[in-house]
Amino acid sequence: MRGGFINCIFDVKQPETEKLFVVFLTENGIVEIPKRKKVATIYSTDDLFIEKNDATDEMIIRLNALIPARTDCLDKGYIINFASLK
Repeated sequence: MRGGFINCIFDVKQPETEKLFVVFLTENGIVEIPKRKKVATIYSTDDLFIEKNDATDEMIIRLNALIPARTDCLDKGYIINFASLK
């Protein structure tokens, strides 16, 4: 997954899961969707980075990448769950 993140802070996916933890720093932030994966769910997080609310409407999927939909999506934590393409 190296090289797939621009203008965001991230942590590589959590061991044993398909979860990716990310914070977009600018409206130009990009997270590439890994090959042979699709976005299953997107959650915003609380202050402890625990899944809080469905945040699907806060992201745009464009050309195999996720970008923030609005400026109020910046500096917030997100957990992105990936699933394998079948």
